[in-house]
Amino acid sequence: MFIVLAEGGGIYAANHAALFLSRVQDVCPSFSQHLFLISSVSGGSLGAGIFAGIARDHARNAQAARCKESWQFPGPFEVAARRALANDFLSPVVAAAVFPDFLQYFLPFSVAAFDRAKAEEASYEALWADESGMANPMKADFLSLWSPEGATPALLLNVTRVESGNRSEISHIEMGDGFFSNGLMQDQINGGLLYSVRLSTAIGLSARFPWLMPSGRLNPALPAGVQAIGTENFVDGGYYDNSGADAVIELLDQISSLPEFRRIDLRVIILKSVAARDTYAYGFEILMPIRTVLQSR
Repeated sequence: MFIVLAEGGGIYAANHAALFLSRVQDVCPSFSQHLFLISSVSGGSLGAGIFAGIARDHARNAQAARCKESWQFPGPFEVAARRALANDFLSPVVAAAVFPDFLQYFLPFSVAAFDRAKAEEASYEALWADESGMANPMKADFLSLWSPEGATPALLLNVTRVESGNRSEISHIEMGDGFFSNGLMQDQINGGLLYSVRLSTAIGLSARFPWLMPSGRLNPALPAGVQAIGTENFVDGGYYDNSGADAVIELLDQISSLPEFRRIDLRVIILKSVAARDTYAYGFEILMPIRTVLQSR
């Protein structure tokens, strides 16, 4: 059983995660059915979502097969991933930020349609525009992407709560008291009400790039008679843990006591966006004090 950690790191991390996972699947056809979970952060969440969408359409459980000794490069999974990654994710967001979202700073009220986050989600949903005959997973309910019987891996998309600074997750796996436990927004402020999200929204919350994107705010349509008493805001998961490892450690703590766990040969694959030594080489000394404080905490 494999668990993959996909670090944050913008579009580089998205490419790294999606292409690595797709190429492994092309070489090893049984990989996806043995891939239990992808814990991802920021750009890594986009790559994880792309691979999971492709796996939903094309990966199937079958008799275990050995990895191929030779294959045609690139394979079908990698071709699909490269086609998705060829889309422009930045320009729609920048265009929406300059206008019309910027206009909202001068209005006495907000206009939801002007939100640049909607442009970001629309760019993710456009990934599947050319996939004929396949339902768009980015537009689908997050929970519909995965089932225990399928070959699609479960996702655990890490986000950060602004008010508390704590990590939360949007996941197909039950994670105790997580705000988005089991893929549902559990509104602890408003009486434990549950709300689901689309895959594009879930990725957008995890990949809430600092400065470029506003925080995501829970603003649910409440049932009659229920009064909202507050909100919580969510930003990029990298504020708390850019590796995705913290959530996996918590998950393994929960399942390691199960009898079935002892019969599993568990392998964790960590996809790092940049080697630590390269950080120093490219002159990021100004970030070292901040990085040290965060690591000490």
